[in-house]
Parts: sequence; structure tokens; C-alpha cells
Amino acid sequence: DESDDGTVEKDSGDESDENSVDTESMSDEEPPRRRAKRKPQVKPTPVKIFSSKSGRQWTSKELPKKKVPIANILRQRTGVGRPAADIQTLKEAFQLLITQEMVLLLVKETNRRAHLLLERWSEENPDEK
Repeated sequence: DESDDGTVEKDSGDESDENSVDTESMSDEEPPRRRAKRKPQVKPTPVKIFSSKSGRQWTSKELPKKKVPIANILRQRTGVGRPAADIQTLKEAFQLLITQEMVLLLVKETNRRAHLLLERWSEENPDEK
């Protein structure tokens, strides 16, 4: 609004004047600290100690989780490998796991055991040959 002498007076609705902050009255003090929230009191469960006949002891309380050493972390692809991807029959699965050398060793040792048992039986039963 203008007065009669041509000067502009500030309107009472001018917010810039009313909302100004007086920086001289502010201090560098910290704001008041808030009281820490109290955690609800939880009664710890009693820990039971068990012992076996051998003397080994354990407790009902779970041990704290330990961080896994980086040396124990496996970094390889998991899942079915290329040789196993096209398996269609049980025989193919068996052949993937059991090598020909293993089969020959099983046959050799089974036959050796059979001959040993046959010899014993023949010695114990001479008239039943």
C-alpha cells in the first residue's frame, strides 16, 4: 500500500517479515537430548546343561553364529553337469557314476569271495560235492 507521500508501506500480510529468523539469538549449543527408549525387559530363558554317558556336554542355548571363513566359500556353478544333462535311462545314470574299472574290481572281488566260500563249504561237506 502507498501512503500519501508516495512511500510504500509493508502490508501486515507480508510473510517475509514475520517469518524472519533472528540469527543473533541462536546459540551453538546442542539441542536437548532425547531420552533413550527403554527396551522391554525380557527375562532370559534358563540355560540347561546336558551331559551324555561319555561325558560330552551340550546346552539348550544355541551357540552364536560364527562368520564363515572366506576359504570355506565355494564359488562354482551348481546343478547338473554336461555329462548328466542327456541321461535317459537308469543304466546311463549308473554308467555315469560307476566306471568300467570299478565294475571289473567288483566282479573280481565277488568271484574271489565266492571261490573262498565254496572251498570252505566243500571242506565242511566232503560227501555233498
